[in-house]
Amino acid sequence: MKQLFLLLLMLIVSITFGQTENNSNNLTVITAPGAYDDGFNIGVQYEHQWDLPYVGAELVLFPGLNNIDYTHIIGRFGIGQEYGNPVGWKYRWNLGFRGGRIFRAGYNEPYVLMGPELGAQVTLPFGLFGKLVYSLDTKTDSKIWEEDNHTVHSVWAGVGFRF
Repeated sequence: MKQLFLLLLMLIVSITFGQTENNSNNLTVITAPGAYDDGFNIGVQYEHQWDLPYVGAELVLFPGLNNIDYTHIIGRFGIGQEYGNPVGWKYRWNLGFRGGRIFRAGYNEPYVLMGPELGAQVTLPFGLFGKLVYSLDTKTDSKIWEEDNHTVHSVWAGVGFRF
């Protein structure tokens, strides 16, 4: 498994450094509306996109999730493709991997989050965009309740801008 991960990482890095066109930085405010039954959540993503690869980071705050404040900080990377008019509407899909650390208020143990993501983004001519991302995250913070790791299906909605 480590070898597959390293091979994928090397492929992404080599493709990334080979890209010279269509570089963009993206800043997005995100939320998981399907999780509102458990309370309000909000986050921010930074992402750098090239013709094919993307890399980024994400910070999400979820106050009071299962009665314990939840925060995660993750890294994201993968591939995607953009279609559309260079000065008009643009459409982008992406497929990638996300992984990082979960913080729970009152607990110092390093809880891990990781899993795949699949997304779509629509960008308006002036750089404002909307996106939807599906993630399938395996999380280890269920150790707090003396349970095994659990998997969470999430749909993230976001609005952002390119610069």
